[in-house]
Amino acid sequence: LAVITIVNLRGALRKFRDLPKMWNISRMDSVIWFVTMLSSALLSTEIGLLVGVCFSMFCVILRTQKPKSSLLGLVEESEVFESVSAYKNLQTKPGIKIFRFVAPLYYINKECFKSALYKQTVNPILIKVAWKKAAKRKIKEEVVTPGGIQDEMSVQLSHDPLELHTIVIDCSAIQFLDTAGIHTLKEVR
Repeated sequence: LAVITIVNLRGALRKFRDLPKMWNISRMDSVIWFVTMLSSALLSTEIGLLVGVCFSMFCVILRTQKPKSSLLGLVEESEVFESVSAYKNLQTKPGIKIFRFVAPLYYINKECFKSALYKQTVNPILIKVAWKKAAKRKIKEEVVTPGGIQDEMSVQLSHDPLELHTIVIDCSAIQFLDTAGIHTLKEVR
């Protein structure tokens, strides 16, 4: 009886040799496989598979809680954009930032999306503060100059206190949106 069981489990036991290679490819999938295999061996096949499915769903939720995001740059002499943090010598255009969010955008991680976007590009609160400072400087310059004549410096400060003028959001890696995600995109716009 033991020989029949071992022969039937031979394929599953051979998977242990593939574990280091699986670990290098995807650590999360390796952990899911290991938890499922261990629970199937210790408890029962049915309960082990149920534990594996539940643990896999938990891991999917966990992955969407901490999504990856990056700024993109253009690869030289091509039309391909890649992550600036992952590759060197990428070209970026001044005043334009391209932001990629690699996860579904839904009610659970909408705040992660906004905070990552604002952190890597520019925070709208800082823009409002910069505009208010520029307006105050403009008013101060108008008061200082005699006869209400503005000089070149005050005009320059009042136009654009920030050098960033365009943010492109790359949605190609967003698998799905819900209504909260759509409202988040509208709010960011």
